[in-house]
Amino acid sequence: MTATHDRRTDLDDVEPDVTPWTERPIAGTGRGLPLWGTVLLPLALSAVGAVVDIQRSKAPGFIFEALYLVSCVVAVCWARRRNVFGPTVQPPLILVIAVPLTVLVAGGSTAGGGGLTAKALSVATPLINSFPVMAITTALTVLIGLYRRIRQRNPYGSEERATRAAERRRERANRQREQAAKQRASTAARRGTPTRGAAASADAGRRGSSERSTGSARGGAGQRGQQARGGRQSPSARGGRPTPQPRRRRSDDR
Repeated sequence: MTATHDRRTDLDDVEPDVTPWTERPIAGTGRGLPLWGTVLLPLALSAVGAVVDIQRSKAPGFIFEALYLVSCVVAVCWARRRNVFGPTVQPPLILVIAVPLTVLVAGGSTAGGGGLTAKALSVATPLINSFPVMAITTALTVLIGLYRRIRQRNPYGSEERATRAAERRRERANRQREQAAKQRASTAARRGTPTRGAAASADAGRRGSSERSTGSARGGAGQRGQQARGGRQSPSARGGRPTPQPRRRRSDDR
Protein backbone atom coordinates (compact mmCIF):
# COMPACT_ATOMS: atom_id res chain seq x y z
CA MET A 1 0.00 0.00 0.00
CA THR A 2 2.83 2.41 0.88
CA ALA A 3 4.69 1.75 -2.37
CA THR A 4 1.50 2.23 -4.41
CA HIS A 5 0.77 5.49 -2.62
CA ASP A 6 4.32 6.71 -3.30
CA ARG A 7 4.04 5.86 -6.99
CA ARG A 8 0.74 7.74 -7.29
CA THR A 9 2.23 10.70 -5.48
CA ASP A 10 5.22 10.80 -7.83
CA LEU A 11 3.00 10.63 -10.89
CA ASP A 12 0.75 13.37 -9.54
CA ASP A 13 3.82 15.56 -9.03
CA VAL A 14 4.82 15.09 -12.65
CA GLU A 15 1.38 15.30 -14.27
CA PRO A 16 -1.09 16.95 -11.86
CA ASP A 17 -4.56 16.31 -13.32
CA VAL A 18 -3.37 17.03 -16.90
CA THR A 19 -4.18 15.04 -20.05
CA PRO A 20 -1.18 12.96 -21.22
CA TRP A 21 0.69 14.62 -24.04
CA THR A 22 -0.04 11.74 -26.45
CA GLU A 23 -3.78 12.46 -26.07
CA ARG A 24 -3.62 16.19 -26.77
CA PRO A 25 -4.56 18.08 -29.96
CA ILE A 26 -2.33 20.64 -31.63
CA ALA A 27 -3.11 23.27 -28.97
CA GLY A 28 -4.38 23.21 -25.40
CA THR A 29 -4.28 20.52 -22.74
CA GLY A 30 -7.63 18.86 -23.52
CA ARG A 31 -8.17 15.45 -25.08
CA GLY A 32 -8.12 15.26 -28.88
CA LEU A 33 -10.21 13.22 -31.29
CA PRO A 34 -9.57 9.47 -31.57
CA LEU A 35 -8.69 7.95 -34.91
CA TRP A 36 -12.26 7.01 -35.80
CA GLY A 37 -13.38 10.57 -35.04
CA THR A 38 -10.79 12.06 -37.37
CA VAL A 39 -12.11 9.85 -40.17
CA LEU A 40 -15.81 10.34 -39.47
CA LEU A 41 -15.67 14.15 -39.19
CA PRO A 42 -14.40 15.01 -42.74
CA LEU A 43 -16.32 12.14 -44.30
CA ALA A 44 -19.65 13.31 -42.86
CA LEU A 45 -19.11 17.02 -43.61
CA SER A 46 -17.90 16.30 -47.14
CA ALA A 47 -20.95 14.11 -47.81
CA VAL A 48 -23.28 16.83 -46.52
CA GLY A 49 -21.61 19.43 -48.73
CA ALA A 50 -21.80 17.17 -51.78
CA VAL A 51 -25.50 16.46 -51.21
CA VAL A 52 -26.27 20.17 -50.88
CA ASP A 53 -24.37 21.00 -54.09
CA ILE A 54 -26.00 18.12 -55.99
CA GLN A 55 -29.44 19.38 -54.97
CA ARG A 56 -28.51 22.87 -56.10
CA SER A 57 -26.44 22.37 -59.25
CA LYS A 58 -26.50 18.60 -59.99
CA ALA A 59 -22.76 18.27 -59.15
CA PRO A 60 -20.45 18.83 -56.17
CA GLY A 61 -19.32 22.45 -56.11
CA PHE A 62 -18.12 25.20 -53.79
CA ILE A 63 -19.93 24.10 -50.62
CA PHE A 64 -18.53 20.59 -50.93
CA GLU A 65 -14.99 21.85 -51.56
CA ALA A 66 -15.10 24.27 -48.62
CA LEU A 67 -16.44 21.72 -46.16
CA TYR A 68 -14.00 19.13 -47.47
CA LEU A 69 -10.94 21.35 -47.01
CA VAL A 70 -11.97 22.73 -43.63
CA SER A 71 -12.98 19.37 -42.17
CA CYS A 72 -9.72 17.68 -43.21
CA VAL A 73 -7.63 20.48 -41.71
CA VAL A 74 -9.67 20.47 -38.51
CA ALA A 75 -9.29 16.69 -38.25
CA VAL A 76 -5.50 16.78 -38.48
CA CYS A 77 -5.33 19.63 -35.95
CA TRP A 78 -7.82 18.12 -33.51
CA ALA A 79 -6.44 14.58 -33.69
CA ARG A 80 -4.54 13.10 -30.79
CA ARG A 81 -0.78 13.29 -31.00
CA ARG A 82 -0.40 9.52 -31.35
CA ASN A 83 -3.08 9.35 -34.13
CA VAL A 84 -1.84 12.20 -36.28
CA PHE A 85 -0.61 10.03 -39.18
CA GLY A 86 -4.09 8.94 -40.32
CA PRO A 87 -5.58 12.44 -40.73
CA THR A 88 -2.37 13.53 -42.46
CA VAL A 89 -2.77 11.16 -45.43
CA GLN A 90 -6.54 10.66 -45.57
CA PRO A 91 -7.82 13.58 -47.79
CA PRO A 92 -7.59 11.60 -51.08
CA LEU A 93 -9.40 8.66 -49.53
CA ILE A 94 -12.14 10.92 -48.15
CA LEU A 95 -12.68 12.39 -51.62
CA VAL A 96 -12.75 9.00 -53.34
CA ILE A 97 -15.32 7.67 -50.86
CA ALA A 98 -17.55 10.72 -50.33
CA VAL A 99 -18.02 11.93 -53.90
CA PRO A 100 -19.10 8.68 -55.65
CA LEU A 101 -21.43 7.68 -52.81
CA THR A 102 -23.19 11.04 -52.66
CA VAL A 103 -23.46 11.26 -56.43
CA LEU A 104 -25.02 7.83 -56.73
CA VAL A 105 -27.29 8.11 -53.69
CA ALA A 106 -28.46 11.66 -54.30
CA GLY A 107 -29.36 10.94 -57.93
CA GLY A 108 -26.75 13.13 -59.53
CA SER A 109 -26.31 10.84 -62.52
CA THR A 110 -27.59 12.06 -65.80
CA ALA A 111 -30.77 10.54 -67.08
CA GLY A 112 -29.69 10.64 -70.71
CA GLY A 113 -28.41 7.30 -71.95
CA GLY A 114 -29.23 5.69 -68.62
CA GLY A 115 -26.43 3.18 -69.01
CA LEU A 116 -23.35 2.22 -67.07
CA THR A 117 -21.22 4.64 -69.05
CA ALA A 118 -23.35 7.59 -68.03
CA LYS A 119 -23.09 6.64 -64.40
CA ALA A 120 -19.33 6.23 -64.64
CA LEU A 121 -19.00 9.66 -66.22
CA SER A 122 -21.27 11.23 -63.62
CA VAL A 123 -19.00 9.83 -60.88
CA ALA A 124 -15.64 10.48 -62.58
CA THR A 125 -16.38 14.06 -63.58
CA PRO A 126 -16.73 15.40 -59.98
CA LEU A 127 -13.59 13.52 -58.97
CA ILE A 128 -11.57 15.08 -61.75
CA ASN A 129 -12.97 18.54 -61.05
CA SER A 130 -12.18 18.17 -57.35
CA PHE A 131 -8.54 17.25 -57.93
CA PRO A 132 -7.14 20.79 -57.31
CA VAL A 133 -8.91 21.14 -53.96
CA MET A 134 -7.80 17.63 -53.05
CA ALA A 135 -4.15 18.52 -53.79
CA ILE A 136 -4.34 21.72 -51.75
CA THR A 137 -6.03 19.94 -48.84
CA THR A 138 -3.48 17.10 -48.87
CA ALA A 139 -0.59 19.56 -48.90
CA LEU A 140 -2.04 21.43 -45.91
CA THR A 141 -2.66 18.28 -43.89
CA VAL A 142 0.85 16.95 -44.63
CA LEU A 143 2.44 20.22 -43.52
CA ILE A 144 0.39 20.30 -40.32
CA GLY A 145 1.14 16.64 -39.62
CA LEU A 146 4.88 17.16 -40.07
CA TYR A 147 4.75 20.23 -37.86
CA ARG A 148 3.06 18.25 -35.10
CA ARG A 149 5.53 15.38 -35.46
CA ILE A 150 8.53 17.69 -35.19
CA ARG A 151 7.41 20.42 -32.80
CA GLN A 152 4.85 18.73 -30.55
CA ARG A 153 7.09 16.60 -28.35
CA ASN A 154 6.85 15.27 -24.84
CA PRO A 155 6.64 18.34 -22.55
CA TYR A 156 8.05 16.40 -19.59
CA GLY A 157 11.02 14.81 -21.32
CA SER A 158 13.59 13.16 -19.08
CA GLU A 159 11.58 13.88 -15.91
CA GLU A 160 8.77 11.54 -16.97
CA ARG A 161 11.25 8.86 -18.03
CA ALA A 162 13.03 9.13 -14.69
CA THR A 163 9.72 8.82 -12.84
CA ARG A 164 8.76 5.71 -14.80
CA ALA A 165 12.20 4.19 -14.18
CA ALA A 166 11.87 4.86 -10.44
CA GLU A 167 8.40 3.28 -10.49
CA ARG A 168 9.75 0.17 -12.19
CA ARG A 169 12.57 -0.07 -9.63
CA ARG A 170 10.09 0.17 -6.74
CA GLU A 171 7.89 -2.51 -8.23
CA ARG A 172 10.90 -4.78 -8.75
CA ALA A 173 12.07 -4.26 -5.15
CA ASN A 174 8.56 -4.96 -3.82
CA ARG A 175 8.35 -8.18 -5.81
CA GLN A 176 11.75 -9.29 -4.52
CA ARG A 177 10.75 -8.58 -0.92
CA GLU A 178 7.50 -10.50 -1.33
CA GLN A 179 9.32 -13.46 -2.86
CA ALA A 180 11.92 -13.46 -0.07
CA ALA A 181 9.16 -13.37 2.58
CA LYS A 182 7.38 -16.29 0.92
CA GLN A 183 10.59 -18.28 0.74
CA ARG A 184 11.34 -17.66 4.43
CA ALA A 185 7.82 -18.68 5.38
CA SER A 186 8.00 -21.87 3.32
CA THR A 187 11.44 -22.73 4.72
CA ALA A 188 10.23 -22.20 8.27
CA ALA A 189 7.18 -24.37 7.61
CA ARG A 190 9.33 -27.21 6.24
CA ARG A 191 11.79 -27.07 9.13
CA GLY A 192 9.09 -26.75 11.75
CA THR A 193 10.53 -23.47 12.99
CA PRO A 194 7.90 -21.48 14.87
CA THR A 195 6.89 -18.23 13.40
CA ARG A 196 7.40 -14.94 15.15
CA GLY A 197 3.95 -15.00 16.77
CA ALA A 198 4.37 -18.58 17.95
CA ALA A 199 7.82 -17.79 19.36
CA ALA A 200 6.42 -14.79 21.22
CA SER A 201 3.60 -16.88 22.72
CA ALA A 202 6.11 -19.59 23.72
CA ASP A 203 8.31 -17.00 25.45
CA ALA A 204 5.27 -15.64 27.29
CA GLY A 205 4.35 -19.16 28.42
CA ARG A 206 7.88 -19.81 29.65
CA ARG A 207 7.93 -16.54 31.56
CA GLY A 208 4.54 -17.38 33.15
CA SER A 209 5.69 -20.86 34.21
CA SER A 210 8.91 -19.48 35.69
CA GLU A 211 6.93 -16.88 37.62
CA ARG A 212 4.58 -19.57 38.94
CA SER A 213 7.50 -21.77 40.00
CA THR A 214 9.15 -18.81 41.73
CA GLY A 215 5.91 -18.04 43.57
CA SER A 216 5.50 -21.65 44.68
CA ALA A 217 9.10 -21.74 45.90
CA ARG A 218 8.54 -18.58 47.88
CA GLY A 219 5.33 -20.05 49.39
CA GLY A 220 7.19 -23.22 50.45
CA ALA A 221 9.94 -21.19 52.07
CA GLY A 222 7.34 -19.19 54.01
CA GLN A 223 5.66 -22.33 55.26
CA ARG A 224 8.99 -23.82 56.39
CA GLY A 225 9.79 -20.58 58.26
CA GLN A 226 6.46 -20.67 60.02
CA GLN A 227 7.03 -24.30 61.05
CA ALA A 228 10.46 -23.43 62.39
CA ARG A 229 9.06 -20.57 64.40
CA GLY A 230 6.27 -22.84 65.69
CA GLY A 231 8.91 -25.35 66.85
CA ARG A 232 10.51 -22.74 69.10
CA GLN A 233 7.22 -22.01 70.92
CA SER A 234 6.63 -23.07 74.57
CA PRO A 235 5.35 -26.58 75.27
CA SER A 236 2.20 -25.19 76.81
CA ALA A 237 1.49 -23.40 73.59
CA ARG A 238 1.99 -26.66 71.75
CA GLY A 239 -0.38 -28.48 74.18
CA GLY A 240 2.26 -30.65 76.00
CA ARG A 241 3.59 -30.69 79.60
CA PRO A 242 6.24 -28.21 80.63
CA THR A 243 9.79 -29.45 80.78
CA PRO A 244 11.10 -29.44 84.41
CA GLN A 245 13.81 -26.90 85.03
CA PRO A 246 16.77 -27.84 87.29
CA ARG A 247 16.56 -26.20 90.66
CA ARG A 248 19.32 -24.02 91.95
CA ARG A 249 21.00 -25.08 95.14
CA ARG A 250 20.54 -22.78 98.03
CA SER A 251 23.33 -21.80 100.35
CA ASP A 252 21.81 -23.51 103.40
CA ASP A 253 21.69 -26.89 101.62
CA ARG A 254 25.36 -26.87 101.51
